Amino acid sequence: MKEGKLIDSETLMKFIKFSIQGSANKKILLDGFPRNKENLDCWNKNMGDVADVKGVLYFEVSDEEMKKRLLGRNEGRADDNEETIAKRLATFNNDTKPIIEFYEKQLRKGFAHYVKYLCIAQYVKFAQCKQLRTIQ
Repeated sequence: MKEGKLIDSETLMKFIKFSIQGSANKKILLDGFPRNKENLDCWNKNMGDVADVKGVLYFEVSDEEMKKRLLGRNEGRADDNEETIAKRLATFNNDTKPIIEFYEKQLRKGFAHYVKYLCIAQYVKFAQCKQLRTIQ
């Protein structure tokens, strides 16, 4: 992780499973997960007996808007530069977009909730909270 790489899926699943089983709260939100097919396959293999996925939130932001937001957040992060952002966006488009498309297809098959937002200003926060309250 010190090198900026993602933790492997099996280790991540152990952490998530431990956290879910140890929580009194039966509703959880995983942010930025699954990021790729390996994550999704590992989730399905390890979590089927632990978690019942009720929905997916996807906030759609154009590559140009994401680049603008990352460069403008002024956190002093070494990875907030145009070259690294371009690599991260390529990884997202190559690895994560197919997962989003998978969940869009699940919606057509009766998947409980799939919420896709086009991120524009503060509307998202209000809509997100309102939609989350409807997931049982």
